[in-house]
Amino acid sequence: MMVSNENRSAVLLRIDNLPPGKSWKQVKYLIGGIIHHSSVLKVKMLPLMSSIVPPFVPFQSCVVSLRSNLDPNSLNELLLSLNTFQWDYYNLYAYTLPQPFEMPTSPPMSSREDNASNGENSQSNSPGFMYPPVNMMAPPRQPSGPMMGGIPQMPGPLMGLPPHRRKYLQPPMNMFLQQLQEREATKAMMGLTLNSDSHPRSSNDILVSNGGVGGNGATSSRRLRQIFNEKSFRKQMTGRGMWQLQLDNFPPFLKLDTIEPLTEDDDKVLKEKGLRLIETDQPDKFGRLRWTVLKDFIKLKCPRLLNLNDPSSAQGGESNGDNTREFYVGVYEDSEEQVRLKVPGQDKADDKLNVVKSTVYKAIVGFNDKELCDMCLANLQGQEYSLGFKLRVKYLPPYDEHQDGGTGTA
Repeated sequence: MMVSNENRSAVLLRIDNLPPGKSWKQVKYLIGGIIHHSSVLKVKMLPLMSSIVPPFVPFQSCVVSLRSNLDPNSLNELLLSLNTFQWDYYNLYAYTLPQPFEMPTSPPMSSREDNASNGENSQSNSPGFMYPPVNMMAPPRQPSGPMMGGIPQMPGPLMGLPPHRRKYLQPPMNMFLQQLQEREATKAMMGLTLNSDSHPRSSNDILVSNGGVGGNGATSSRRLRQIFNEKSFRKQMTGRGMWQLQLDNFPPFLKLDTIEPLTEDDDKVLKEKGLRLIETDQPDKFGRLRWTVLKDFIKLKCPRLLNLNDPSSAQGGESNGDNTREFYVGVYEDSEEQVRLKVPGQDKADDKLNVVKSTVYKAIVGFNDKELCDMCLANLQGQEYSLGFKLRVKYLPPYDEHQDGGTGTA
């Protein structure tokens, strides 16, 4: 099988578990919202496959050819975005494919001199091959790390799946309160409550214990901040000649696995130290900020961006049918901080005071058109994103490595 020059020089990316019925144009449109659309050479849809057991669910996959000069940061951004993306309730799985090996039409023969030098006492009169037999060939070595030059390893049968996605359906509030009460009861039995005589804890102890970052989740979060940050997004958008806006004051992501109950005295001390208070009876709604959701929000608040997909709204009845190229959205974790969480009960005496870690998100939005940028600034300023948090929007100058103001946060 001969390998075309295009495939040989391209980075091959496979995407599994696509929603059935999606076309190559829709896949290219999706990828064009993450990296520049000119980096996509070709999208090849693979035949539908169905499960071998009832209800025989169909599975759709595709292979995307990307330019070989795609930088590793963009490839990492694409892989991480796709592996955390849910399209029509289908969780996508993306990974790179190795370059196909061009097999020769016939095995080349070694010269007679090579045979004589390799072994004059050989009893076989058969010609020597330059390639070893199949059973003697060692399997290719895998890279030592999970990523080598931005290209992850091929996933095995039971490995390589992305981390568990956070579901949209959250548990009811009574379940959260029940879990919190069970945790407090367990700590009370073990003598680990805040007012325990054997292990007293102060507000300073709580800040120290929750202030550190550790564990696999924290390591993954640090890795994401190394790839997705203000500096990388501004650098890419400045390279594309885009006008940029910065959006902040999104609802923070509350890490409920780090929650710790507080006494009223501890809460007063933390309040004096400047920890802000979030009062809600549904803390599970404070989830991660998704760039896809933010992009849809921007299009709804800026009707002109939404109408770019409507041919009837374009001048002369024509439209490019693609507003993805008009603006790009980059979401990143700006910082981690502790917040005071108050969960109101039926009576004021039943209110639960807690301290919990949170992740603060910000976003950079780049526009190819300055008029669209100005319009979105006016339409988004002060708009409530969700849960009572109103957006703060400001212009950003082009990124400049030689100026302190253009370094961003890493």
